[in-house]
Amino acid sequence: MVKSKKYSGVWLHKLLNGDITYYIQYIDEHKKNRKIKIGRRSEGISENICFNKRNEILHKIRMGNFSLDIKKDAPLFDTVAFEYFQYLFDNGRSVENTESTIVRYKKHIQPYVKDRTILDIDIAVLNKIKKDKIQILAPRSVNGYLSLISTIITYASRTLDLQIKNHVNNRNVTMFKEDNIRERFLSKIEIDLLLENVKKYRQVNLATRFSLSTGSRLGTVLSIKVKDINTKTRVVSLTDHKTGGDRYNSYLHEKYFTDFKFLEGLKQNEYIFSYKGHKIEGASIQLQFRVIANRLFNEDLEKDDRKHRVVFHSLRHTYCSQLCMAGVPLYTIQRLVHHKSSASTQRYAKLSQESLYDSVRVAFDF
Repeated sequence: MVKSKKYSGVWLHKLLNGDITYYIQYIDEHKKNRKIKIGRRSEGISENICFNKRNEILHKIRMGNFSLDIKKDAPLFDTVAFEYFQYLFDNGRSVENTESTIVRYKKHIQPYVKDRTILDIDIAVLNKIKKDKIQILAPRSVNGYLSLISTIITYASRTLDLQIKNHVNNRNVTMFKEDNIRERFLSKIEIDLLLENVKKYRQVNLATRFSLSTGSRLGTVLSIKVKDINTKTRVVSLTDHKTGGDRYNSYLHEKYFTDFKFLEGLKQNEYIFSYKGHKIEGASIQLQFRVIANRLFNEDLEKDDRKHRVVFHSLRHTYCSQLCMAGVPLYTIQRLVHHKSSASTQRYAKLSQESLYDSVRVAFDF
């Protein structure tokens, strides 16, 4: 949303379809800042019309005979939703991720809200969505749609200066409990099988080996530059984007990197994962990895089964699990994968305990 260059107090918001929604901003009779929607260019609204409307409102306020009907003038939830999606595009959100969100919104949320204003998203509507969607979707997916509704309401509250009651997470609209924390990790045999199947896809192969060797998330892997790797010590400097860009070191194991030929021809300041000098997006690697993982490991699993499906992030769990079963202390694992909280690492405690039992069994096997 941008200010008009010609008219004071007029705002413009370009929509995905090229249309423009116009708003005006002013101080109301209670000395409160207001921003209200006037209409769209496709409806015949222009900056000049908005400016005149604003002057008319300001004149009535000065004369003491103006009162805004908030309920009547509130925008449709659907309108605000697409303005929010445009905001994501304008502020650097991945185009692919935003377009995917829009598709899911149209399918699972829009039918319930398209004729309602942003003020009409009440407990009954939210519980209707919950009741219908839990029949076909996993709890995590339903919670995700409720969270998206909540985010759009928050966006409206902030940009339109409306007092909107957000009923998501109200005691009468509770989120579903989720038991789908990713637990799947690969065995050594599965690791070898995966490496055999990704080796003909250069970027996927390289990303897979980095993650298996360091336990890094894909975003961290894609941020590695040539200068981050010390080929003599095999130490790589990594960036944890999840925690705000903190730097930490890891080691590139000989099992995954017998040499560093992939660095040939690249300059010190170049990203290892790049195309025409620019860092590549993770979507293409995710897609190729997903196809391979689905064929090898996920054939009989439901799409929403986060707990058991193998995805790229499973490589991070595999790294932690292999260390844990090798007897590496949890505190050391926490430092190696840069977990901010020990609670994240504690999930591997059971594996650590099982490895101790194996040691006992081996010791008395005579």
